[in-house]
Amino acid sequence: MENINAIKIGALGIAGSIIANLLGGWDMSLQTLLLFMSVDYITGLIVAGVFKQSKKSETGALDS
Repeated sequence: MENINAIKIGALGIAGSIIANLLGGWDMSLQTLLLFMSVDYITGLIVAGVFKQSKKSETGALDS
């Protein structure tokens, strides 16, 4: 099972490096984009999980 996880992590790393190279390298603009995407995702989870005020579900809470 550890071998499969190592393969998955390696494939993800290779895919990430290919995407970064296609976008012109790992520079400050790509870092800023990923930072803001992460902050947006985390704040969305906070709104749905803690405050239960998400507009994307009937109850406003996290649903699956």
